[in-house]
Amino acid sequence: METVSRKTLWAVTAALVALAIYGSYQGWRRSAAPDDDAPVALSPAAPPVNGARNAAPFVEPPPTFTEDQIRDIARQEVRSALAREAESAEAAAPQPLAPVAPPVRPPAPATTPTPRPATEPANPPPQNAPLF
Repeated sequence: METVSRKTLWAVTAALVALAIYGSYQGWRRSAAPDDDAPVALSPAAPPVNGARNAAPFVEPPPTFTEDQIRDIARQEVRSALAREAESAEAAAPQPLAPVAPPVRPPAPATTPTPRPATEPANPPPQNAPLF
């Protein structure tokens, strides 16, 4: 990984500060009130279409439902809500775990007793008597 000298770091910092100041100045200058000779809009205003002056707003009549239609819509919404509750209850219910078989252990190798040397007695006498 290369290191950057302090001189380069200060030069980059100064350039960034200078660009920030210049950008702030440009933003302030453009947001100031426009001059009389400066164009106000980027594109000229188009003349209105003749038919648009006489047009009335489009108003859609409210839908009229019969009592049977309202009851049918209510039934559909209740069924949908109940189905959503049932799905969420099924998802939240813990799933039964399958029984797990105990791990199979390999048989232990047969141990053979180590033979004792013939010179050692079966029960050697204690070296020191117990002190309890």
